[in-house]
Amino acid sequence: MADSQYAVWLQCALGEGGTLPAQILRQFSSFRDFYEAGLQEWKLSGLFHQKQLDKLQQTPLNAAGKILSRCESLGQTVLSLEDPAYPERLRQIADPPAVLYLAGHLPDIDRRICIAVVGTRDATPTGIRIAMEFCSRMAKQGVVIVSGGALGMDTAAHKGALMVGGCTVAVLGCGLNTRYLAENRSMRQQIQIGGALVSEYPPDSPALGYHFPQRNRIISGLSLGTLVVEAGEKSGSLITARQALEQGRDVFAVPGSLMSYRSGGSNRLLRDGAKPVLEVSDILEEYRDFAPGQPPAQSSLFAPADRAERQKPGPQQPVGTADLPDGLSPAAQALFGVLSSQPVPVDELAAAAKISAREALGAVTELEMEGLIEALPGKQYRRANEF
Repeated sequence: MADSQYAVWLQCALGEGGTLPAQILRQFSSFRDFYEAGLQEWKLSGLFHQKQLDKLQQTPLNAAGKILSRCESLGQTVLSLEDPAYPERLRQIADPPAVLYLAGHLPDIDRRICIAVVGTRDATPTGIRIAMEFCSRMAKQGVVIVSGGALGMDTAAHKGALMVGGCTVAVLGCGLNTRYLAENRSMRQQIQIGGALVSEYPPDSPALGYHFPQRNRIISGLSLGTLVVEAGEKSGSLITARQALEQGRDVFAVPGSLMSYRSGGSNRLLRDGAKPVLEVSDILEEYRDFAPGQPPAQSSLFAPADRAERQKPGPQQPVGTADLPDGLSPAAQALFGVLSSQPVPVDELAAAAKISAREALGAVTELEMEGLIEALPGKQYRRANEF
């Protein structure tokens, strides 16, 4: 608490957002050192205009103490930019928040593949289904799903992760104790069980319009890549995509109909160089060499605990084709019959099943929809874990 109060004080004085917190830590050894340096040193730093200097002088340290006490009473955690637990991935952006307020359990961001999933609030049923299916499949493979807790695509992303017991992080544009979107209250409570609610705004801060584009840099900053599912030409999710690019992160987009206004922004991203995504492996293949933490950590799509669990030897009891759900095509049944626990490229599976490449692509889609197979980078597939 004592160390965080200087970061909270700085936020009280200068507000949220901007590059000043990072610039201050490049010139001063800590926020406490900056606070104790006083007005003359603040002027000599060359970082501030007169109005900011006035605010720094006028803001008492006990303003931060009140916020910290409020957080403690609500069971919220406070991370300052100086805190060792602050995500290094977020610290690397040009404008990291001086303070993060947390409810729940923030995963080890720097050791996990985190993918932001964003899109319009006015989503189509098809867009909602795509987002939920993509997020559930990624979450099952240990990916942390990051989104903004809003209606439409954000809700679909979070629910997709939650429905398979995955980890998801919601970055809110208001304080974590604010009554925002009552219809999503239950979802936010579920998120805290295995993931976290995150905000740079003190607990009781209202949801103001400018907060949402401001918070988008945190969504992209926590993530290795940002997936845009549906976005119109003026969608706020395009701000997240732009910020991801500025942060040196990947941008993915799901192609949409040229006749739909909800896809105009997504399609423009694709025209401008975003990677088109037709299946989960299109995203995950970009991170096949991801090496979390310090060397010699191994590259893996899974969190360390998940990886150890998956590597445990045990008896294999594959499901026979007679046990498959009704309604599967003959091609899907044939392809499932040649699958094993080892990943195999789709063209090799097609040859082994004696079906065409086109039939194989349709077959893997059927099997994925039934949760019978897992897609891996490089368009490789294997039987799902439970089988």
